[in-house]
Amino acid sequence: MSKRISRFTVRYLLACLTVLFFSLISLAGDEGKSFLWEAKSADATIYILGSLHLCKPEIYPLCPVISAAYESSDILAVEININDPKSQMKALAIGLQKGMYKGDKNLGNSLSGKSLARLKMFLAENGIQYDLIQQMKPWYLSVFLTMREAGRLGYKPADGMDLYFLKRAAADKKTILALEKIDEQYEVLAGESDKIQEIGLMATLDEIGETEEMVASMTRAWIAGDAEALHKIIDENRNKTPELESFYKKMFEDRNAKMVEKLLLHAFGGNRLFVVVGSGHLVGEQSIPVLLEQKGFIVRQMECAIRKVIM
Repeated sequence: MSKRISRFTVRYLLACLTVLFFSLISLAGDEGKSFLWEAKSADATIYILGSLHLCKPEIYPLCPVISAAYESSDILAVEININDPKSQMKALAIGLQKGMYKGDKNLGNSLSGKSLARLKMFLAENGIQYDLIQQMKPWYLSVFLTMREAGRLGYKPADGMDLYFLKRAAADKKTILALEKIDEQYEVLAGESDKIQEIGLMATLDEIGETEEMVASMTRAWIAGDAEALHKIIDENRNKTPELESFYKKMFEDRNAKMVEKLLLHAFGGNRLFVVVGSGHLVGEQSIPVLLEQKGFIVRQMECAIRKVIM
């Protein structure tokens, strides 16, 4: 059973995670911003696209400026190459190692009595058997439940922008650069204490019913290229649970700094990079565009002349 669950979640885990899910909604469009940034220096050009990790096929084709930036680039940079079978197998193995309890330990003897009762009530209300998930650690169960809800709403990592561009890059024989290692991403998810993981799981149970409303707002911000609105949504969600601040810092600020350093190693010498990372990495005071600007790049958010109307 653990292998079946791991296969169900592996692509989402590689695409980083539980924070940003986006719906597709109707939005008529005038000319405005896209969620693509251009960073230029004297001898380097970097395009950075905020990805929708989970979406529906109706999102394609993307805004022409996004496709043009990809086509003009030599290197595709992503968080992890989730189109690589070796990466998928490694993720599966690490997920089982870090996401499942060993021996006699399980959720029943790890969670507080109050949290366990809350979890069992949620499972009963949603038709999930406790026996099927009791060996999952809290962080892993949070991912599983969030993925399950996303699937119920119709959003799939297989249609996400990360995989879309990875498949295009493979067909176009572009160089693919992974900005992170699989075990680094898992360490963010699994590295918190048991107490913090329990708090995160309870937050997931409390907020999962708001997923559809929240992602609709995030999608509107993405389609409009409204970085400020998306940042506000993320911050409001982040501020709901101050106990998880160390997790969010590792998820965003720490990873942003490391990804920028990796980009700088490959950006010069005439290369053009097209970067696809989660949209949450492109907003806020320590976002990737801001960090590149601090490194001397001239950074601008690209215009999108055509707006797609979706469902």
